Amino acid sequence: MDTVTFDVVANVPPGATRAQANLMLQNLLADRFQLKVHRSTRDLPVYALVVARNGPKLKVSVDDPNAPRPRGTMWSGGRKRYEFTRRTMADFAETLGSDVDRPVIDMTGLEGAYDIRLEFAETRPTLPAALGPVAPDPQAPELFTALTEQLGLRLESRRGPVEVLVVDSALRQPTEN
Repeated sequence: MDTVTFDVVANVPPGATRAQANLMLQNLLADRFQLKVHRSTRDLPVYALVVARNGPKLKVSVDDPNAPRPRGTMWSGGRKRYEFTRRTMADFAETLGSDVDRPVIDMTGLEGAYDIRLEFAETRPTLPAALGPVAPDPQAPELFTALTEQLGLRLESRRGPVEVLVVDSALRQPTEN
């Protein structure tokens, strides 16, 4: 599965939602590749997002119609910065999963939504390849340090339940159009 690639060219009807487009893609893969999958829960290595010893350093989000729009994720000179508004800890944990080698599960116990700003050295190649390789900024803290220093959170290595997608069967070559 890692050696052969395919270009999927499809038209999504105007006005289709992301969920509808995803369902259309699933149906296309099931039809052309005879793809059969199921979901399962497995006990795998995870990181638990927990509150650090000195407590959280988070700003509770306030519904303010005049507040600036969230910026999201930004990269600059080997640094990565998250700027989010109204983000739950569960959503933030899921976002952090793209920066580490395993899923991140929220175990902070923090309810509600927060405005989050986190800046750290970019160590995973998440930038588009066209922008070329970028070395991590040696002046920026690594993710684990930044989480504790900037947000009062930390990642703990554990095992936990992770939902996985299991491929039951698939054709090596798709059927013709």
